[in-house]
This record gives sequence, structure tokens and C-alpha cells, in this order.
Amino acid sequence: MEPQLFLRYFLMNPLKDALKDFKIVIPKAPTRNMTYHKKQMISWFDIKTYENAFTIPFDDAFSKADVEDSYQRLERIIKQELQLLNNDYQKLFIGGFSQGCGMSIYTAFRLPFNIGGVIGIAGYYFEITSYDNKRDIKMLIAHGNNDQIRPWEQVKISYDKDIGSQNVKIVENMAHEMDNYKVRLLIADFIKANL
Repeated sequence: MEPQLFLRYFLMNPLKDALKDFKIVIPKAPTRNMTYHKKQMISWFDIKTYENAFTIPFDDAFSKADVEDSYQRLERIIKQELQLLNNDYQKLFIGGFSQGCGMSIYTAFRLPFNIGGVIGIAGYYFEITSYDNKRDIKMLIAHGNNDQIRPWEQVKISYDKDIGSQNVKIVENMAHEMDNYKVRLLIADFIKANL
């Protein structure tokens, strides 16, 4: 998905008010060959299969090499932004939708410092994430109970491995989408609580 399509969600209330003092950076994933879709798409990593994706080894369902490449891209952006923040890591929040959700969690725990928070919407947790529950990284993870692309019953398995699915906010009547008032409210409340 093109980054500018995400921008409109940040310009809608209650999120707009919560982010009035924030700089929003929306990186674009590269165009990659997608095995499952049999075409090139904007994607943080290759999806090889949807079937049993969270019960088979990570690299059988997704591309670990692509995740690493995307992490390197995101790390460069994060380092640039941190220079502007005088390396005040707590002022940096990262987030993502779908694949971007998993990339955000992975990136936060891969960085050698704790950031202000992670926001993940309609995504999943990578088993290759270096999760450490002793690190003080605040997270808001939300998933719709009507998500047909990544149904909760499937992605729940990914969260149960480390984070715990009980820590994911289930949003009633939400599909695989960002355009949801309840999600914007959750994000706004999370940001206000963790500034």
C-alpha cells in the first residue's frame, strides 16, 4: 500500500489531536516478488503461504532475508529521526499495519535501546523476534474480530508464543483495516498515556 494512503488516518480525530506535536514518518516498503500472490507488490517481505503460516517454521511461510532487509531500511530511518530528537529514544514511537505491525514489533526488539512505544494494527508477531519481556517497551496491538485476511484465530497463535494474545486488543466488527474509529481512539489513548 502506498504510504500516502495511510496519512489520512493520522489526520482524522481523535488521532489528529493526539498527534498534534508529532512528526509522522511513513516509510514505503519496497516492491518485491510475492510468492503467494505470484506477482510483484509493495511489501516488507515475501509471503510464501497463508496456510498454517503460524504453525510452520517462519522461513517456510515468510522470507527471513526480506525481514532483515526491511529492518536495515527502517533502522536507517530511525537513526536519522533520533538525531533530530537528540537521541531521546522515548520520544520515538513506531507502528505499522498488517505486515508493518510485525515489522514494528520486530524492529523495536531488535534495536539496542528502548523506544517510546510500538503500535501494531491487524498484524502478527514474528517468531524470529528477539522478544524480551524485561525490556520496557510499551505496546498497543489491536486486531479486528472480523479480519478475513488474517483471522484472529490464526494470528493469535503467533502472539501466544511470546507476547501473549491476552495483551492484544480485539476490536469488535473490525476487518483488515485501519479506517476504524475505535482503533484511532485506542492509538490516541495509548500515545497520551505514554508521552
